[in-house]
Amino acid sequence: MEVFSVQLLIILFLLSLWIYLYVATSSQKKPTNKGFKVYPIVGVLPEFIKNRARVHDWFTENLSHCPGNTDVFRLPGIKPGIITANPLNVEYFLKTNFENYPKGERLITTLDDFLGRGIFNSNGKLWRVQRKTASYLFNTKSLRSFVMDNVVVEISTRLVPILAKASETRQVLDLQDMLERFAFDNICKVSFNVDPASLGGDRTDGSEFMQAFDDAAALSTERFLCSLPLLWKLFKFFNIGSERKLKKSIKIVHEFADKIIQSRMEQKTANKDEDLLSRFIGNDENSKEFLRDIVISFILAGRDTTSSALSWFFWLLSLNPDVESNILKELETIRSRNHKTIGDAYSFEELRDMHYLHAAISETLRLYPPVPVDILACRSDDVLPDGAFIGRKWFVVYCAYAMGRMESIWGKNCLEFLPERWLENGIYRQESPFKFPVFHAGPRMCLGKQMAYIQMKSIAASVIERFKIDVQNLEKCPEYVLSLTLRMKSGLQNTAATPFWVCKRQRLSFNLSGMSQATTIGEEWDDSLQSKEQIEANLLNKFEAAVRRERAQAYSFSHQEIRGAKKFRHVGIEPSLKNKFDRMYSNIVATGAFAWAPSSGVPAGSGVDPGTSNADIVDDGLEEGSGDSEEDVNPDFQTDMARMVGEINMSTSSNTKSSGKRKGRDHADGNGMTVFKRVVSICRSLFEALYYSTFDFKAYEHMRLRYCDLVRSEKATPFAVTVCVFFIVAVRMVYIYEM
Repeated sequence: MEVFSVQLLIILFLLSLWIYLYVATSSQKKPTNKGFKVYPIVGVLPEFIKNRARVHDWFTENLSHCPGNTDVFRLPGIKPGIITANPLNVEYFLKTNFENYPKGERLITTLDDFLGRGIFNSNGKLWRVQRKTASYLFNTKSLRSFVMDNVVVEISTRLVPILAKASETRQVLDLQDMLERFAFDNICKVSFNVDPASLGGDRTDGSEFMQAFDDAAALSTERFLCSLPLLWKLFKFFNIGSERKLKKSIKIVHEFADKIIQSRMEQKTANKDEDLLSRFIGNDENSKEFLRDIVISFILAGRDTTSSALSWFFWLLSLNPDVESNILKELETIRSRNHKTIGDAYSFEELRDMHYLHAAISETLRLYPPVPVDILACRSDDVLPDGAFIGRKWFVVYCAYAMGRMESIWGKNCLEFLPERWLENGIYRQESPFKFPVFHAGPRMCLGKQMAYIQMKSIAASVIERFKIDVQNLEKCPEYVLSLTLRMKSGLQNTAATPFWVCKRQRLSFNLSGMSQATTIGEEWDDSLQSKEQIEANLLNKFEAAVRRERAQAYSFSHQEIRGAKKFRHVGIEPSLKNKFDRMYSNIVATGAFAWAPSSGVPAGSGVDPGTSNADIVDDGLEEGSGDSEEDVNPDFQTDMARMVGEINMSTSSNTKSSGKRKGRDHADGNGMTVFKRVVSICRSLFEALYYSTFDFKAYEHMRLRYCDLVRSEKATPFAVTVCVFFIVAVRMVYIYEM
C-alpha cells in the first residue's frame, strides 16, 4: 500500500512537472503570437474571458499570426472548432463543399428563441423555400420601385427635415438611431406593406419594439460568448439573469410581428404578390409562427445591416475629409451632366453611376462589416484547402471583420481607409465575394445586396451634399456592441449613442480678386438665433474639432492647384512644408503676446506703438517689405481691422501695461484654464484647421464677417474679441502665404 502511494506521488509529481515545462517552454519557443494561446484542460477559456469584450479584434490579432490565417479553437464542454480568415477556406465552405457545412444545431438552438426557423436560422428545404419566395422581391423592377417609391420619399420628407432642423438649432443627434429608424420604416414598407413611421413626428412609434429588438439580438449573442454553454441553459430553465430579460424582449418583438401579420391577413382584397409577407400568407400551409419568423428575420436583415454600415461610414468620413471632397465632386459631376440641382432626387441610373461613393461604402464594409462573423458546422471529417483538419460536428467560424484587416489579403495598407483600392480607371471594380464576404457568397449570397447599396448610396449622397456632419469624440474609435450585427456602442459620457453634430454645408467659389461668393445649400444657419455665449462655445468646439482630427490620424501634406489657389490635402508627405508652417506658427505666437494695453486698445508686444492710430495700423501692413501690396489686400479686411482695433473695450481697470499683461495671462476661467492658455489653444487649433484639413480658405473669409458682428456688439467680452482678432490676423497671413 505504501509502495502504491509512493508511486502515485511520483506520477503526480512528474505529471505536474511536465505541465509546467510544457507551458514554460512553449512560451519561450514562441516569442511572437502564433495563434490562440491554449492551456491544458481549459483550452483558450482564460484568454477568451479576458478578451470577451473585444472578441473581433482578438480574433484578428491571433489569426494574423497563424499560418494560413486559420487556427483551432477549443473550449471546455463543447467540441473544438475552426476559426479562419482565409479566402480559400471561405470559398470551400460556401461554394465548393457547401453541403458539408450547413447551419449547425448549436447555432440553430442558440438563436431559436429569437429568430425561430427564419431564413438565417434554417437549412435544407425550409431555407430554399424562403429564399425562392424572397427572390421575387429583389429583381431590377422592384429595385427601381424601391428607390423611387420608398427611399426618395423617406429621405425628402423625414430624414432631411430632421437634419435641417438640427443644423438650425445646433442639436446633437444620434445618427445611428436615426438611420436604424429610417431602415426600419423602409424594410417594413417594402416587405410587409406597413409604415411604422418611426422616424417621423415625435419619434415614439416603434421605439419599444426597436429597443426590445436590440436587446434580444445582443442577449442572444451573449449565449455564444458564454464561457460554459450549459450556463445559459440553466439561466433559461430558472428564468433568471440575462435569460429573464431576453424572454421579456422576445415577447415584445413577437407581439409587434404578430400585429403586422394580423393586419396583412385582415386585408382580404390585398394582392398576394404585392409584398413579401403577402406571398408567404398566400400559402395556407405556413403557420403564424413561421410567418413571425419571416418578419423578424427580414427586419434584422433590412434594419441593422445598412444602418450600422452607414454609421461607420459617416464616422470614417469625418476622419477623411479628402474622401468627402471627392464624393462631393462626383455628385456635382453627375448633377451637372443631367442638368439637375440639389434637392432633385437621384434616379436609379444616377445612383449606379456613383462609382467613388460605391467604393467608399465598400471600403467601410471591409473595415466594419455589418455581420462580423458567420458560424457553420461540419457534417463529416474534412481537410481544408490550407491543410487544416476539421472533424465531424466541429463548428466553423469565418471572420469577415478579421479578413478586412489581413495584410495577406489587402496589403500593408489594410488598416487604412482608401476607397481608391476599389477603383480601376475611375470605375468600381468588384472583388471576389470570398475575399470580401460581407454579403456572404455562394448559394447563401445575400439577396438584398443591390438593394442595400442603393439605399446606402441614396442616403449618403443626399446627406453629404446638404450637410457637414462632425462626429463628437473623434479621437477615439467607437466601441462596438457584441450583437448579431456590428452596431456602435453608447459613449460613457454621452446621453445618446454615437452623437453627431450637424451643420448646413456651404460651398464657396474662388476668384482672383480675393473675394468669395458663398452659396448656401439649404437654409443658412442664422447666428441671431443664438446668444453670444453660445456662439463663443460653438467657435471653441469648431476649433477644437481640428485638434481632435489631428490626434485621430496622422496628417501629411501635398500641393494641389484648385482655382488658382493652393489647397492642402493629406495624401502625400512634404516635411519641408510642415517645418515652414511650424516656424510661421511659432513666430505668430511669439510676436503676439496676447496682452492688451487698456489705454489704447492695441495688442502689447505686437510691434505696434500704443499711440498709433487705426489708419496707421492698417497702413503698416502696406509698407515695403511687408510681403503684401495694395492690390492683394481685401478692402473689407482693412475696414474691419481698423474698426475692431478701435472698438476693443477691455473690462479691466486702467492699470499699467504690465498689470494688464499679468491679468491677461493669469486670470483663469470657470474651468480652471487661464485666458492666455485658452487663446493660445484656439490660435493653434485655427492653424491646424487651416493646414491640416481640406477647408477652403474662403470659407473662413465668409465666417469672418459674422465674427465682426460679434465683436461690434456692446457686450463683447475680452475673450471673444481676442479670438476674433487673432482669427482674422491668422487668416490674412495664411492668405498672403498661399498667394
